[in-house]
Formats: sequence, structure tokens, C-alpha cells
Amino acid sequence: MEKFTQLLAGLGGALLLIFAVVASVMLNSTYIPDDSDSSSAPVTTAATTTKAPETTPVTTKPQTTTPVTTKAPETTTVATEPLEWGEEAFSATMYVNQSCYSRIKALMGSEAVKQYTYGEAVNVVAKTDTGYYKLNDGEYIHGDYLSESEL
Repeated sequence: MEKFTQLLAGLGGALLLIFAVVASVMLNSTYIPDDSDSSSAPVTTAATTTKAPETTPVTTKPQTTTPVTTKAPETTTVATEPLEWGEEAFSATMYVNQSCYSRIKALMGSEAVKQYTYGEAVNVVAKTDTGYYKLNDGEYIHGDYLSESEL
């Protein structure tokens, strides 16, 4: 790996030198008119060239490959836990009648997810037997904070 790195560094240096030589030749052979001189003869300058450094070939040891066998991933069945509450399908647009937080579960004291403000419309997809309504994004808001009529 070290020899390969040295080879790349050598090639990079050689390319940089070639670029510098080409740029120098291009700049030296460019005609730049002199406004103070009334003659129209172009002025040329001699270009200088530099010999590129010699490089020696690097031999590398042939690499061998060994077949790799992989085991198919094991399939696992995720058992869904039964809800701690019952849900009944219900579809409606309801309105927040008092600022509140949605919950991650339909249980009192569950982790708060998002704050809702007075008058905000929410899409309800289910009612629970714990008094919460399930929103279309999977969050829950208690029925005390929702009304069916727009405020």
C-alpha cells in the first residue's frame, strides 16, 4: 500500500509539473499588443521547455481473492403488543376547544407529543374506551379538549 501511495504521489507531481510547463508555454507565446508602439509587428518571445522527470515502473504483487459465503438474514416476526385500550373506528374533523398536548398513547400521563392551540382542526380516525380520540397521525387527544363544531 505504501508503494502505491508513493506511485500516486509521483504521478501527481509529474502531472503538476507538466501542467506548469504547458501553462508557461501558453503564457510566453501569447501576443500582447503594446499601445505605445506605433509599429504593428508582433513581439514574440522564446519558449522554454523543461524535461519531465523520469518515472520507474512499480510492480505490484498479484492479489488473490477468496470466496466469501454469507448467511441469509434471519427473519424475525415482530409480535405486536395488544393495545391497553379499545378503539372504535370514527372519522371526523374536530376542533381543539382548549390548548392541550397530544399523547403517544391513549392513557392519562402518557408522553406528550405535540401542542395544539384553541380552534385548531384535527382529523380523527378512532375513539378509544379511555376517552381519547386517535388522530390520523397516530397521536391521541382527550375528548375533553375536542369539540365537533367549529369554534
